[in-house]
Amino acid sequence: MVISEAEAFDLVVNLIKTNINIFEKRGFTYDRHAIHVTKTGMNVLQFYFHNVSTGMKLRLHYTYPPPGMNAGFFLYIENPAGKDLDVEDYLRLHGFVKERLLFTYTDNVPDFQKYCETFLSTLDHLFSTELKPILDGKKWEDIPFDWGDYK
Repeated sequence: MVISEAEAFDLVVNLIKTNINIFEKRGFTYDRHAIHVTKTGMNVLQFYFHNVSTGMKLRLHYTYPPPGMNAGFFLYIENPAGKDLDVEDYLRLHGFVKERLLFTYTDNVPDFQKYCETFLSTLDHLFSTELKPILDGKKWEDIPFDWGDYK
């Protein structure tokens, strides 16, 4: 089922608000969401969360796929020193293939809502397991940037 960017953004906003407990039960408070327009004209739906007790911040982004391209969710964890951790890169580095694949959405996925719900469920699980020490501010890992074909 193909849906428009506006419909996708509305659905993602509603699902984040409905599943806000995924963040709140880990001490994160919802700050706001906004649509940011990149220099290339792509719209990025951005959610901001913070944890007062640990000083950690989360930025969850969703981008709608241009025709024939991939897009999806991006999650960044920021520590109190201002360093960012790209969660998808972290998962790639540590061999979490299935979980990492859920960050990517293509326009041929048959049920967009189910995709988003599965992503949030997986995120909830990762927050309770692999990412817990990072979210709690007890562990940090600097991930080398993957230059891919630009080397």
